[in-house]
Amino acid sequence: MTSFIASREIASGVGAGRNGRLAFVLLGFALLALLSASAPDFLLLLAAVLVVSAIGWIELRVLVYLAVFMIPWQIYMMNVPGSTYTFRLEDVIVGLATLFTLGQNPRAAKLLLTGWMIPILLFIAIAIGMGILQGDAYATGKFIADWWPTVALYWLLLAWKGKIDWARLTLVLLLSFCLEALLGILQTVVGDPDFIVSVLRSPVAEIFFDRDVLSPRVAESSFNFFWRDRAFAFGTYLAATGFAVVLAGSAAIAWGLALGRKRTFQPALMWLAGTMLFCGCLLTLKRTGILAALGGILTIVLSRQRGGLSGLAGRLAVLVTAALLTLGLAHWKDAELGDRISDQSGSAYSREFILPMYLGLAFARPVFGYGPGYPMGSEKTGYWEGTDYDFGPENSYLHLTLTAGLLGLSLFLLQFFYGLSRLWASPAASCGGEAQAISAGLAAFAIGGMFVVAVGDLKACGPPFFLLAWAHHLIGQGGTGGKHRVTS
Repeated sequence: MTSFIASREIASGVGAGRNGRLAFVLLGFALLALLSASAPDFLLLLAAVLVVSAIGWIELRVLVYLAVFMIPWQIYMMNVPGSTYTFRLEDVIVGLATLFTLGQNPRAAKLLLTGWMIPILLFIAIAIGMGILQGDAYATGKFIADWWPTVALYWLLLAWKGKIDWARLTLVLLLSFCLEALLGILQTVVGDPDFIVSVLRSPVAEIFFDRDVLSPRVAESSFNFFWRDRAFAFGTYLAATGFAVVLAGSAAIAWGLALGRKRTFQPALMWLAGTMLFCGCLLTLKRTGILAALGGILTIVLSRQRGGLSGLAGRLAVLVTAALLTLGLAHWKDAELGDRISDQSGSAYSREFILPMYLGLAFARPVFGYGPGYPMGSEKTGYWEGTDYDFGPENSYLHLTLTAGLLGLSLFLLQFFYGLSRLWASPAASCGGEAQAISAGLAAFAIGGMFVVAVGDLKACGPPFFLLAWAHHLIGQGGTGGKHRVTS
């Protein structure tokens, strides 16, 4: 795997960088050994840090590839004693890669003071500040735990932009999501809810799902991927809607790359990946995924990229492929699909009633919001319809507004507008299909975010920030998509 995802070139100044990493690793091992003496659960964390550090010691670049590969997966290891926070393998990989990179190249910290990071950092500062003012330590701590790996990986990709092969890095991300799509297809083929629940009750499930969330869901059998006594695709997501959105965005990226004029990516491979990812998206049976995929596909079709008749034929092929797959799903499920799409319409807790209520809450505190612990569920919102129901806004933009106000929402959106505007104003916009793929992927994620909270943790928010970092690289290299050395 490592021979595929990373080259063996060693950057200049590696000796000095390794000396700094050695001091840090020894200090970290001493601390973990002390913790392990009082809490044996830390032995697993110690082993993970040891293995990840060894990989980083041999070739730090490999950790960047591993961090990207881990975006769709949550490998849970242990709970922090006395808390609900669970250490995840990707936290260890991203954290160590970030610290090692800072030790090797301290000047990369200057990226924090550029337009590529200032808006998102200000958003996080507002959210944390409001959480502290509200005295909600738990929600604020959870917000930090969710967001820091996403922001750290984003910074890591910005810092390594010219030292890694972005074509391979993107293939690693798409490969990881293709594995998720295959898992979703397998879950649909199995279909038996009793078997799925038995797997979710097993100790193996706690490796991929947060046990604090999994336990009550299993106890209540509260899963939105069960429909009419059959299980549908959900991957390693406990809610199929988020899974549908990331697969839709990934499919848009793959199909966008398949139409690129420069053969940085193998078109046939990208066509196959896009088709597999879109199939996985359809098998979630979630309308949000279909709408998100449609947004990405339309972005590809309406893109200003030139390509003559071959470019037009490629875009038509994307439309025809997506249409045939969607019609095939409709034929398979027939009338059930319509019932599935409208199964929550008219419910007292459907979006048509919940969203206006949350809009009212948002405009009650429009500037800075409520902090990460904003009101959720019947008890905190006062929205009772005969039962105590645990619900949220189910909208990323409302979630951001409630967390950090309209100011925070504006900063978050500004971060992406900043990157996209610079990308399409650069020569990269007319070189290959990378700019097209980035725009299509972001369009899919943006539309999907209207119907699900898909921001925060690495699994949900990692792909959009990956695309933003990719845009940063393309702008600096003129859209060649290759591997280059950084001189400043």
